[in-house]
Amino acid sequence: IAATSYGNGYIEVVIVAQNQFLYHWRFRNGNWSAVTLLNGSVLSSPILASVGAGGLELLAIGLDQKLYRWTRLNGHWTNPVQVTGNFPINAVLFGQQSASSWGDGTLDLAVVHAQTRAVYHRRLGGYENLPPVVGGPLPRTFNLLGGVVIDMPMLAAFDAANMNIVVPGTDGVTYNKVSRQNPDVFARPGADPPILWDFYLPISQPGLLAGGIAGFGLKDFTVVAVDAQGRLHLNSFAGWGWTGFRPM
Repeated sequence: IAATSYGNGYIEVVIVAQNQFLYHWRFRNGNWSAVTLLNGSVLSSPILASVGAGGLELLAIGLDQKLYRWTRLNGHWTNPVQVTGNFPINAVLFGQQSASSWGDGTLDLAVVHAQTRAVYHRRLGGYENLPPVVGGPLPRTFNLLGGVVIDMPMLAAFDAANMNIVVPGTDGVTYNKVSRQNPDVFARPGADPPILWDFYLPISQPGLLAGGIAGFGLKDFTVVAVDAQGRLHLNSFAGWGWTGFRPM
């Protein structure tokens, strides 16, 4: 199940049923709409995101382990479109916390390779929704961020260049990777700014399993984790550094 809201009192909900079909409901003016069946069958949980101006993006992993995308336009869902990629995606380590939009019509996503468990980043939407033009942006691709993870990556996007990914490593340590604009690379007209990713840095001791991330403000975010005794811990980043995980 995935849900999102965009500030006008609407709540959007998408579920995957036992038959692997996707179903959508909208809550508006105190009432739920009739259910809508979307085309396509999926393996994973869905990702549903508001990307600004009332736009909705829906993502899921298809039966072929590829990424598929649905867009809600003029009150209707499009048919599923496969997002081009050359590797199988882990459908278990795919979910809502791996995607983030800062409201410009795009959606940033972290996925995990089904075999190597390495992390990849991909941006969707924006100029991809428009017809290609000569001299315009090149097609986007999945970008390898590396690492080997044991659970779902968590992503927060703050603008077109600044993002933060938090991943649980195989050694039981939580790692953080941030992006920034690369000033040494030329950007084609209308394209995304060139992005430079830092190295993975540890932000916890072994034994804490991160389970959620929330971004707010300019580069401010908080990660929540649980220890072996089931206690919750918070670690916040305020643009200058981490507070360290502290029990709640």
